[in-house]
Amino acid sequence: NDSWRRFGQENGLSWGDGGLGRNYLAVADASAGESSSPASEAARGIRAVIGEELDQFSLEYPCHCPGEKRWFVMRATRFQTGTGIRVVTSHENITERKLAEQLLQRAKEEAEAARQEEEQRRLEAEQRRQIAEGLGDVLAALNSDQPLDKVLDLITIQARRMLGTRSVGLYRLEEEAGTQSVQAAQGLLLTYVAGANIPFGQGALRRAMVTQTPVGVPDVAAHLSDDSDLVLDGERRARARHWATVYQGLLAVPICVQNQVYGGMLLYYAQPRDFSSEDIELAVLFGDQAALAIENARLRDQVEQAAAIAERNRLARELHD
Repeated sequence: NDSWRRFGQENGLSWGDGGLGRNYLAVADASAGESSSPASEAARGIRAVIGEELDQFSLEYPCHCPGEKRWFVMRATRFQTGTGIRVVTSHENITERKLAEQLLQRAKEEAEAARQEEEQRRLEAEQRRQIAEGLGDVLAALNSDQPLDKVLDLITIQARRMLGTRSVGLYRLEEEAGTQSVQAAQGLLLTYVAGANIPFGQGALRRAMVTQTPVGVPDVAAHLSDDSDLVLDGERRARARHWATVYQGLLAVPICVQNQVYGGMLLYYAQPRDFSSEDIELAVLFGDQAALAIENARLRDQVEQAAAIAERNRLARELHD
């Protein structure tokens, strides 16, 4: 028909008769290049209509030219006539609809990206609020007369909550023995707190105390062979591998009081973790708060000792008088 021949002429069809008499399905089967996939699908669909497997078949496909993006929909419909089965195929230009759909899809994607960005900002604001509140609670405890163990417990609670850890341990360096003793802990297994010799994590903590800088172990299992604690017998190696399935990421932060290493804090993560600068800065902040709490406790002890000495001196003077 005229529209078929006109389309062929406008798009470089070399057949002067518009393909009249040629095998439509054979041409589709022989197609190559970008159009081969939709052409093969069209041939299968037309054969299904001819074979009465389908009453009708439709297929949307691209048909771009150098200066224009175009899309069409092909429909194949079967008719039963007195002389047998006839199948009519039609090709409708749906470019305007496809372009509108693309615009709508882009608008949806942009709206979703904006929503996610807004949600991320909201989450970050909420996280900052929680951090501020948590740090405020610790500051209030530092300015109170609470015992040191209560303040350190609060610091480990807030550190665990703010940094999303599985467990937190705060340790004091026992210089004479060369070991670390637990000062406060949250979420640690009982055997750990009780002092079981767990052969990983302590190496990272020692490095943090020696260098006085944070030490991260993003994947404990992958770094077991790098831990100096692993110059061990077979039993302790096996124990290390077991614990590495429980605590899969570590971050060690030194605690220094008046420029002297007091100990450190270990943050244990249930999954491997790449530590961001924000993670490290917040962990260091909690370590500094622990150092401040320890220094305050020492100052209180010194004040109490000075008061006791002054009272004894006063009593001695009164007895002398």
